[in-house]
Amino acid sequence: MRAGAGSKAINRGDINLSGSSSVGMYIDDYAVGENYGNIQTTAGPNGDSIIGVYTLNNGVIKNYGTININSEDGIGYIGKIQEWKKNGGSISQVEQTLKRIYVFYRV
Repeated sequence: MRAGAGSKAINRGDINLSGSSSVGMYIDDYAVGENYGNIQTTAGPNGDSIIGVYTLNNGVIKNYGTININSEDGIGYIGKIQEWKKNGGSISQVEQTLKRIYVFYRV
């Protein structure tokens, strides 16, 4: 799911990811993403480097749901800390580390 140039993307269901380098929600250019559902890798073998949510250029994600990424080199969220609005949601099976101006939640 993608939102750009001031638009809005809303997930109220399941976003199931399995392909290498796939992205659940890509929020760019002052857009707003809202996750009320699940962004997750599928059961069974998955590709590597899967990203749950990626914000860029002042895009904002509001997470009210669950992000669960289980992938080799997978990342739950990539973006500036200012672009992450947790709002009671969760990121599961991930570890938090800080690197430069980005916050990475890694498997």
